[in-house]
Parts: sequence; structure tokens; C-alpha cells
Amino acid sequence: MSSQSQKFLQAAFKGDWDTALFYLNGLNMSEMLRSLEALGPERLIDIQWTLLQYIGRYDIPRLEYAVKVVIELRLPPAPGDLRETGQEQMAREYLHDRLSRASTQGCYCVCINKWGHRTPWGRVKSPEECEEKCKKLNGIGHGNSVCS
Repeated sequence: MSSQSQKFLQAAFKGDWDTALFYLNGLNMSEMLRSLEALGPERLIDIQWTLLQYIGRYDIPRLEYAVKVVIELRLPPAPGDLRETGQEQMAREYLHDRLSRASTQGCYCVCINKWGHRTPWGRVKSPEECEEKCKKLNGIGHGNSVCS
């Protein structure tokens, strides 16, 4: 990881979101996605809610896109020039790598509530465990898991 990525992670783990977003905003898409993944599920949720406070200071549509890729494990519609600048392709390559890693390391679980909001849970042993964790998390939701 680059020093900029490390500075992002240090600031994010401290909850210093202004500094964290400053460093995150300067990363290329590939490194941004890997850095967001390194945050883990709880901090990803924190950063997702924090982004709206910084509209106008950083490229929030790009940052939101990256957060969605990491949380939802899919490509959302690319905002702005992400397709033309190759950033959407970087996200596609990240997902291919991430899903292939998940298939050799058990399951990666994402909980989906009744409104469609997705919350990353993390690694579980089976799709059944994902369902169980998600029901405990939000009562009525369900789990979406990627497993080997």
C-alpha cells in the first residue's frame, strides 16, 4: 500500500474523516477500493454516512461509487467520467479479484434489509450462517453471500 493509502487508513481508524477523505480522494480507483476494503465492515458504514457532509470538498460521487463497489460487491452505475477514464474497469477488475479471493476463503456476507440497504457483515463459513447473522442484525432482512 502507498503512503497515501496508509495515511487514509490511519485517519479513518481515528475517525478523522476530513483527513481520511482528503487522502482517499487522491488515490486511483484500484488503490481506493483496496483501501476501503481494509477498513472492514463497521468503518465502511461510518464512511458511507460521513460522505454527505463533504459534498463540494471532494469528488463525492466517485467516493460513493467506490464505497458501493466494496459494500455491495457489484458495479453500480458509474457517475461522471469513471467509464471514460478507465476507473469503472479498475472497479470491475477489483471485483473479479475480490470474488475469486472470497471463493477460496469461505463466504463473504452482505446483509440486505427490507428497504434494500446493504450492510457488509464480513467472512462467514456458509450461506446459512450469513442468513442467520443478517436476521439477527436487522430482524427482517436477508443475507447475500459469495462462497466457494
